[in-house]
Amino acid sequence: MALGILAGPLHLRVTGLTVFRMWALPLAGTATMHLVGSVQKLIDGTPRKVQIVVEGTDDLFGTLRVPNVSQNERGEKVALMPGAHIEILMTVAVKSTTPSI
Repeated sequence: MALGILAGPLHLRVTGLTVFRMWALPLAGTATMHLVGSVQKLIDGTPRKVQIVVEGTDDLFGTLRVPNVSQNERGEKVALMPGAHIEILMTVAVKSTTPSI
């Protein structure tokens, strides 16, 4: 699993002074939305998870919990640390959108 790629069309990219990078370009026929957030805490269990707080969302829905197993550019397994800055790219098929007013 490449860094930050979740099941479906949601992609995460860790930014800043880290070795974690994933460049995602919008595909033809898709609309995109960018959000930012940060790793709030690590969650023990099997598998280990990371809780991400997404900026600009409603308080009730502003967190994501995803497995904390990723790969860096060299294919080595890595884990996110608390405070890591996250960029989220959401993509959706244009046929699933309507013009914004």
